[in-house]
Amino acid sequence: MHITKFFVAFFIYLFFSIVFPFADIYVKRYKVDNAKIFVFLNPSLNLSSVGFVVTRGARNENPKYYGITHLWEHLFFRNSIGSKRVKDVLIGMKYNATTYNDYISFYAVGDQNKALKTFLFSIFNPNFNVEDFELEKNIVITELAMKNFSFPNIFRVYTNPTGGRIETLNNITYEVMLQFLKEIKREDLCYFVAAKDKIIDLSIFEEFYGSLPVDDGEFRISLDSLTENEIYQNYKDYRKYVSSIDFDIFINEEGIWIYHVSGEFTDQHIFFNDMIANNIDQKFSKDLAFKRKLKESWGINNLEAFAYPQEYENALVIFLESNMYDSNKERVKEYLVDVIRSITYQDFRKTYYSLYLDLLDSFSDSWKFCQIIPFFVYNQRWQILNYYVRGCRD
Repeated sequence: MHITKFFVAFFIYLFFSIVFPFADIYVKRYKVDNAKIFVFLNPSLNLSSVGFVVTRGARNENPKYYGITHLWEHLFFRNSIGSKRVKDVLIGMKYNATTYNDYISFYAVGDQNKALKTFLFSIFNPNFNVEDFELEKNIVITELAMKNFSFPNIFRVYTNPTGGRIETLNNITYEVMLQFLKEIKREDLCYFVAAKDKIIDLSIFEEFYGSLPVDDGEFRISLDSLTENEIYQNYKDYRKYVSSIDFDIFINEEGIWIYHVSGEFTDQHIFFNDMIANNIDQKFSKDLAFKRKLKESWGINNLEAFAYPQEYENALVIFLESNMYDSNKERVKEYLVDVIRSITYQDFRKTYYSLYLDLLDSFSDSWKFCQIIPFFVYNQRWQILNYYVRGCRD
């Protein structure tokens, strides 16, 4: 009898949730000079993690300088602190940064006090040299030239390309970059610190802000799964949601894009889009009949589904790699929409637990945690978690 990875993971989850119940995550909020700080006491983490979020991303860029936020992401770790660069100060720690339409996040796993002090110094003292600027600029341009596929501009609000364009990157000079960094305001910043069993020394902020952070409340996140009744209620709401949305189609040289973009959406809609993307991906990787249908009927060689939860527009995108003709696009769309709308409760339940286990993994792994948490730190939509876990409670 074949046992899938999902069922193995699910039975492990059942065992540990009974013997070792998942501990709540306690979140303390602070403010300092209009900047927000979130401190997570997360018993599941093995290592501390630190990061900060700048609440202005590609959407805010001057069209002449598209990609300047992406370039800053690269340059940040080349700032000098004394005789060392940031990347050398953080030696022995894992660190990275990511640019989004709404925001940019920087994060590191390891010595939280060293990382936070290094980040704070570099935010307020950008001092990379011209040689480093030109080197990283060329790296970003090379990245753009090596993109694997051309993502269509399906958004209405997010007209700026997140990573920039080669021609606009070439407009950015060393002086333009420094001016851009001077325009980052203190209220644009949110910090997060996560630790297993100790709280960070917040006096570090006093050195850079001139005052200590003040208490701004707290809440907790319960990582228990939803009850059967809650999952079933979500399923009923899901059926109403997918029956009411329309999908658009775009075709380019890579294949066909079937997508739904909404400027009016709820936390539940974000969850449902994640459910749809996960379910379609799982079906393509594991359901041979589904995969054969796409391959034999329309020459689909690959399928990827994405959910894009953003501040002003929420998108669900299904990309089908194919050399198909335009005349087939409506038939493919009709087939996939029917698959999405006809999901059974058992499949919905299985997909829910797949997402739930992924979330537990992200919240218990220090590196994954500091990649997923900036989304919530930026937009404060903590209640989205209530559709994945028992959620947030004051």
